[in-house]
Amino acid sequence: MEIQKRCKYCGRSFIAHKMTTIYCSPSCNNKDYKRAIRQKQIADYCEAHPEDKEDTPKDVLHGKAFLTPREAAKLLGIGKSSVYRELASGLIKAVQMKGKTLIRRADIERLFDNPPAYQSHSEKKQEKREYYTFRQIMEKFKCSKKAIMTRVEKYNIPKVYQGRNCFFDRALVDVHFAQLIADIDLRDYYTIPQLEEKYKMSHAAVLSFVTRNKIPRITQGRTVYYSRAHIDTLKGERESIDPNYYTYAEVMEKYHFSKDQISYYVHNYEIDNHKQGRFTVINRKEFDRIIKERMETNSLEKEKERRAKLPKLSAIPEGYISVAQIAEKYGVTPKHVQAKTREAKTPKLVIKHLNYYNEAAIEQLFNRDPEKFEVPKRLPNASRSRFITFMGEQERPTFQR
Repeated sequence: MEIQKRCKYCGRSFIAHKMTTIYCSPSCNNKDYKRAIRQKQIADYCEAHPEDKEDTPKDVLHGKAFLTPREAAKLLGIGKSSVYRELASGLIKAVQMKGKTLIRRADIERLFDNPPAYQSHSEKKQEKREYYTFRQIMEKFKCSKKAIMTRVEKYNIPKVYQGRNCFFDRALVDVHFAQLIADIDLRDYYTIPQLEEKYKMSHAAVLSFVTRNKIPRITQGRTVYYSRAHIDTLKGERESIDPNYYTYAEVMEKYHFSKDQISYYVHNYEIDNHKQGRFTVINRKEFDRIIKERMETNSLEKEKERRAKLPKLSAIPEGYISVAQIAEKYGVTPKHVQAKTREAKTPKLVIKHLNYYNEAAIEQLFNRDPEKFEVPKRLPNASRSRFITFMGEQERPTFQR
């Protein structure tokens, strides 16, 4: 049996299956039951306290110039806690006496002389958050509607519906869609046509390869870019090194730097690096970020200005020696000299692209006292002949297959 009825509590129409059903849902049933209990409690209280039926606000309006917070709440028709909250904010003025707080009625009436313009809650919410439409996202990030929905579901971006239109939070969209318009270095990525041409693979084989090996990728518009380092490592064209790191040779090929320039950036900017086999590897993301920041600033122009102000010397001043002379004098390698002078921040002169240091400062830095300065030991090469010579009279090691 299906009977169309109207809910006793909320007034909505619904289909009932019994003649005795009067509510559309258990929730309305519970709310109506609680309302009946509340009304019964109010009626019992009014019957037990007939003196409270007198209209206190009328007595206050006609007789009192000063009100307590409770009387002010009754006068304004708000709760007592709301009055105390406005007292704390300074909207309503009051005088605190010992055991009593008094509010002047004239101050309450003065609040309504020049009130600020009314502003609804919905207007306040709209000011706080801004939204994109589908079309705005498609135009800004150059992507299709399907790509938008895929990324929205992936990053759980909430949708707001207004009629037939759908809106997306602007701040969240800017964060999670920024990758689609970010500048990328094409030297670090392959496209699918490049992989097909280089490795003689079909389109399906390329997609299967990158999916199976979980190759990192970046999507911009309809073009997908795959990490060159990861692919070259898997294909054997790159030695087994973590794809998230550069070798010195890769940095030299990509940025056309010398080894000294690479070492300068690694040591001065404290870029993550470590030894892996016979290679020293450098964190790829950190190095690229430092180079990008350097290129975007005017540090190159400042360096040119600084060098232009330096005195142009063609002859070596008296009392200055080169790195090679320091290494020969103290029996160390040129790299050790460069590292030690860089660590001590020793002043230098650049003459014809060579560094020269004050001999007295170097003498103080490279003190011959063994307690203050330890000369690094040079180990022989690991070739078979020199290894045997280095072992001396000791018994040669025997190797078993």
